[in-house]
Amino acid sequence: MFTKVLIAYMSWTGNTKKVAEAIYDAIPQAKEIKQVEDVGSLEGYDLAFLGFPIHTFGPDEKVKTFLGAHARDRTIALFITHAAPEGFQPVHVGIQKFRDAAWEPISLALLTAKENSASRLRQTC
Repeated sequence: MFTKVLIAYMSWTGNTKKVAEAIYDAIPQAKEIKQVEDVGSLEGYDLAFLGFPIHTFGPDEKVKTFLGAHARDRTIALFITHAAPEGFQPVHVGIQKFRDAAWEPISLALLTAKENSASRLRQTC
């Protein structure tokens, strides 16, 4: 059981923030929600949900730098938002780029603002 959870996000249009807030609302453990730029370290957290929008079919340089610096040897779950239609193949390429930047995180969840992410999260936790 995780005792302290962080939900951190980067949001340009507000969609990733909405998903982060839904995850926050669904987590019963001690938790914090922050924008990624306000996170200095993942130390002290048993689990970190990290959310980013896809730009040009992958993470931007700020995201790559953050994941490269903080994701190694941590238990994280990435969530990525995008505006592409369901099943759009280049999105899957972008998701792999996030995985690569995170040094093979434990879990990757693709959530869109259209989905009921809080309900889906309760089913998987």
